Amino acid sequence: MKDGRGYDVKNLYKQTGLAQRIARSQWFENITMVIIGIYAIWMAIDTDLNNADVITEAPPVFFAVEQVFCTYFLGELVIRFLAFEEKRNCLRDAWFMFDFTLVLMMVLENWVMTVVLLATGTGGGDTDGILANANVLRLARLMRLTRLLRMARLLRMVPELLILVKAIAAAMRSVGFTLILLVIVLYVFGIGFTQLLKGSDLGADNFSGVLLSMQMLFLHCTLLDSISELVQLFMLERQWVALALLYSFLILSAITIANMLIGVICEVITAVAAAEKEAIQITFVKDTLLRVMGRSDANTDGRLQKSEFFKIARDKQAVKALKELGVDMLTLIDFADIIFQEASGDTEDEVEELSFSEFMEVILQFRGSNTATVKDMVDFRKWFTVQYRQMIRDDMEEIFAGKGSQSMNRRHQPGGLRQTIFSSTAHRWTPQQGDSDHVSVNI
Repeated sequence: MKDGRGYDVKNLYKQTGLAQRIARSQWFENITMVIIGIYAIWMAIDTDLNNADVITEAPPVFFAVEQVFCTYFLGELVIRFLAFEEKRNCLRDAWFMFDFTLVLMMVLENWVMTVVLLATGTGGGDTDGILANANVLRLARLMRLTRLLRMARLLRMVPELLILVKAIAAAMRSVGFTLILLVIVLYVFGIGFTQLLKGSDLGADNFSGVLLSMQMLFLHCTLLDSISELVQLFMLERQWVALALLYSFLILSAITIANMLIGVICEVITAVAAAEKEAIQITFVKDTLLRVMGRSDANTDGRLQKSEFFKIARDKQAVKALKELGVDMLTLIDFADIIFQEASGDTEDEVEELSFSEFMEVILQFRGSNTATVKDMVDFRKWFTVQYRQMIRDDMEEIFAGKGSQSMNRRHQPGGLRQTIFSSTAHRWTPQQGDSDHVSVNI
């Protein structure tokens, strides 16, 4: 689920009850992560020391430990399911569905299969029936390795590892095109070496076909495996033209394309790391502001008024979090009147307030790292034009109502938006003599 606060499965949980309290607990999450790590180590021990093909034939210690892990993971899944306020929302959480699939496979193997084997009388070492097929048994044991995918949840506790995984996924497209370029170069040079060395001993041994030539070039020139030995073979048979071609391919593949591939991966990792760092900072600021907003929200309506905004601006934790995000606090406070005036639609009847998502959007616009774009200039021009026209309209209405002197006095009052826009004498009105109904406005 996406909202102004970002996705968090805890937003889908109940607000009361024992299940949601346990599911929200940081201790519960930490214990689960520790159990997953222990289970990953146990899988290696089980693979080395447990020679049984099915769980019913395993030694008692392995059977008992499997039941303990299965019980915990099932209980953890049930608690998370009961914590959802609307049970169908569990289908929308990717991590819950991922764990549900793994727990289902674990239950089928440890409990359902055990009951079936004991009921059919094949659980005491009898290899008749479906268990007589060794391939089926090997496939069943390999399926148990899928439970190691639980370690993917450990990546959430180490953001740096998660960044590397996301960078690998993001770089797949660029790496794929780079490898395609390398294959094309290998194919072209493979044809060249096959034709050039045809009839020689070197060609008969190492470059007898296009595919073999591509393999030799990839191993020796791209991966630089025993490249000196290959160069000596060319020199012993005095294949000088082929040697020059070999050096050309070496420069093109091992030096150019291989280093270009490294550069592509580094660039992608840098971009992903910057994006993830920014996302982590934004999430931290959101959590901090939500916590501070909960203390400052006097009417508990979940919306932010100007007075509540100034309370947040005086909170040290909130200011520190905003500064780490690069927000210019002085400018944000100076523009508070404009921000909340736009939120109220510039009407006196409506209360000047912002929702949390609107407030976060405004905050992100006040980061010092932001770059002004053409769209920003166009938006500023439109805003200025609207405010300027509204100012003129209000003054004209007051002039026709006979309140021109009050309008002039109000214009020169300190503070407010109108002093910012109309601080000079460029905007003035002058009633013409002899015609009280006609007014000239000079801009």
